[in-house]
Amino acid sequence: MLETYLCACLVGIATETTARMGRLWIYRRVIYPVTNILVMFGLVMGGLSLTIPALGYFPVLLLAAVIGYGYELLNFAVLEWWDFPRDRYLVFRGRQACALSVGALWGLVPLLTYYLRQLVF
Repeated sequence: MLETYLCACLVGIATETTARMGRLWIYRRVIYPVTNILVMFGLVMGGLSLTIPALGYFPVLLLAAVIGYGYELLNFAVLEWWDFPRDRYLVFRGRQACALSVGALWGLVPLLTYYLRQLVF
């Protein structure tokens, strides 16, 4: 379990570093990306990666994408931890498009975590 958590946090660190360098999204406070890495990447998505042997890849990908989409919507509606500059993410424009596209990418996090754990440990 600890190995999985650490791998998920590594995926989070790589993701957040890339996003910061590319200004893909911008956090309002320094603590928010740290919290995101520890909780959403580490606990939630790392935990989902542990279900891959029982559920399979596709169901976990779908579940993670739905959770990720909900998390993005929660950020827009309540949290307000991060913003997408000019409400754009890559080629997607508008909050709904940003939430859908990033939500879909959240689906990959448990899979990446699962494979990283296999590779490292």
